[in-house]
Amino acid sequence: MRGERPGGGAGSAPCWAVLVTAAVVVPLTAAARPPIPAPAPATLAPLTAATLEEAYAANRANAALASRMAAAHGDRHRAAADRALAAPSRRLLSFDGRGAGRAVEVFGRPRGTERRLPGGGPVASRPTRST
Repeated sequence: MRGERPGGGAGSAPCWAVLVTAAVVVPLTAAARPPIPAPAPATLAPLTAATLEEAYAANRANAALASRMAAAHGDRHRAAADRALAAPSRRLLSFDGRGAGRAVEVFGRPRGTERRLPGGGPVASRPTRST
């Protein structure tokens, strides 16, 4: 018959419908997995030189709790990552284990103030003296 594709009879429409449905549903099902539970970020005093060690300890404790919660949820990979952040040698200025997770860590010995921004170089600023 004219205009008819080979193998394209009335029976092929349901097959296409199944394929299109699977192409949409399967990725959405994987994305719909329940989020990994994690505690809210620690409540800290304003950061000063005197409160840094307290902030580091509170954020490490928060990372340790997030690790235990991820392990109880069955996510061993996330639990191991959070456990590594909870190590006593880590100096976390902030830690938020919710969602994808966020952490700010201090590296090296601070001399003055330096900020590093993603995609940019260091931005150094000198401490100012108050009179």
